Amino acid sequence: MDQDMLTAKGSSEEETHLKMPRISIFGLGYVGTVYAAGFASKKIEVIGFDIDEKKLKLLASGISPIYEPGLSELVKDCVHKDLLKTVSTAEDAVLNSDVTFITVGTPSNSDGSIDLKYITETSRVIGEALKKKDRWHLVTVKSTVIPGTTEKVVKKIVEAASGKTAYKHFGLGVNPEFLREGSAVEDFMTPDRIVIGVSDEKSKVELERIYSGFSCPKLVTNIRTAELIKYVNNAFLAAKVSFINMIANLCQKIPNCDVTAVAEGIGLDKRIGKHFLRAGAGWGGSCWLKDLNALTNFARKNGLTLPLIDATLQVNDMQPFVMVELARQLIGKLSNRRVVVLGLAFKPNTDDMREAISIKIVNMLLNEGAEVTVYDPAAISNAKEIFRDTVNYASSANDCIHNADCALIVTEWDEFKSLKPEDFVRHMRIPAVVDGRRIFSPQAFSSKLRFAAIGLGANEYFNPALAVNAMIVSDSEKILLVRRTIEPFNGLWSLPGGFVEHDETVEEALTREVEEETGLKIRPKQIFDVFSHPLRSPVKHVVTMCYLADVLGGSLKSSNESLEARFFSASEIPARLAFDHHEIVEKYMKSQREYWKTGQGLVYG
Repeated sequence: MDQDMLTAKGSSEEETHLKMPRISIFGLGYVGTVYAAGFASKKIEVIGFDIDEKKLKLLASGISPIYEPGLSELVKDCVHKDLLKTVSTAEDAVLNSDVTFITVGTPSNSDGSIDLKYITETSRVIGEALKKKDRWHLVTVKSTVIPGTTEKVVKKIVEAASGKTAYKHFGLGVNPEFLREGSAVEDFMTPDRIVIGVSDEKSKVELERIYSGFSCPKLVTNIRTAELIKYVNNAFLAAKVSFINMIANLCQKIPNCDVTAVAEGIGLDKRIGKHFLRAGAGWGGSCWLKDLNALTNFARKNGLTLPLIDATLQVNDMQPFVMVELARQLIGKLSNRRVVVLGLAFKPNTDDMREAISIKIVNMLLNEGAEVTVYDPAAISNAKEIFRDTVNYASSANDCIHNADCALIVTEWDEFKSLKPEDFVRHMRIPAVVDGRRIFSPQAFSSKLRFAAIGLGANEYFNPALAVNAMIVSDSEKILLVRRTIEPFNGLWSLPGGFVEHDETVEEALTREVEEETGLKIRPKQIFDVFSHPLRSPVKHVVTMCYLADVLGGSLKSSNESLEARFFSASEIPARLAFDHHEIVEKYMKSQREYWKTGQGLVYG
């Protein structure tokens, strides 16, 4: 972005700049780095301090210590203009600034409460520095802390360490951040609102001066209300996402239903709005889970429960299971299958994998016995620290899906949105895709490969696995049918089947699919016919109707817990079969003698 666009223009800006307080930022993590570079871009002198020397050296060299679109350029420019500096001691930071923002982390304890160790230590060193300062100084908490922390913890520690009194010798304020990873620079430059929590007029005036160049609404409130606003903001957004994910799971049980249309329908209601109504594999990141756990813990300590927050967390915990179940529905057992995960960061345009849904999905796939390959445009380095050598790492999307049995879309990177059905068909051993972020067209993809998506109800008339039908002729004239316990054919007798894979004959595919679905090892004598569903791609998708020759004398026990299998004679075929199966059987019975006479083998319809 052009630097001129990042600051207001004209002589009034120079006049404002002369009055601007100097800022020190304690904690150069995600929030601290963005705000340090952001304030500096507004021609405010900023000093950064962190106990991590590596971060200090990077920032001093004009290099951002974190990945965020647009931040590297901003840091480089501000350092070059001498507006952004770093110091190695807290004392230098405080003595050479007028306002200190605390932006250190507040991680979770095992009970969900926030760990204040960084807050307390930062407050102590700020207080010790203030002891040597004669001028008034403003201490502002930007870290996310539960109501009461600033006044009960920060204030008391700073007073004890400095020997000074709050609101007399130093000011105190709360200024929560609302940055979105992947859009943080934009969020700093054009915020929806700025919340200022203060208890004295001087602190209020100082913070208003700092934000005088921002045209958004500014809410001034008391300190504890400002602390709570941040938690409630994140809780509401998380609840909205979990709500639409809950509805998405319902949509999957309703034939022909699509949660994207449901979300659009309710989003047009101005009281609801369209934002945060995109169903998917679940939400992650370092903030929401930590903040919701802290909020519920805080409520419990105050004698309350927050059932809506509990439900929000519960729904999100279940979404990875939905993804893995959809994969299982597409390709059967995941053991020894090559399953790939496209997207590891908790959201696009960041390398952050903290509390990412991908971690749960990958671990579940590994527990299922799958061979897992992963790819992400930015987060591979972080992924290697998490998964080590338990997974394979790809260098591109096409490299990742090569020779794979199923692909799961977990992060909605633009690189993945550009993939076409033909890419999966060309590169994968079994073209099967689970769209966990609803970035693909169900119509375009389901017509060319096995496709499932969060919130997409199955077609009422055919199972994605039931695409092309094959018959195996045997002397015994017995048909193997399998009762599936999964939708959409619950309670109906259906047929084992799946894809004809690369370099595989239909006979080999039939043998493999029947074994996978029923535990039986069959030897088909002759393929009689192959039928193509008009809405599916022929040959690549196969469902088999089997006439078996000599399999245990016609008796059978299935080793697959989710399926029940049994032999029928040709005259005993159940009347209700899924969609077009009955028609297929009738066609076979009418034409088998003609086919036997001609000796015709395999016919593609």
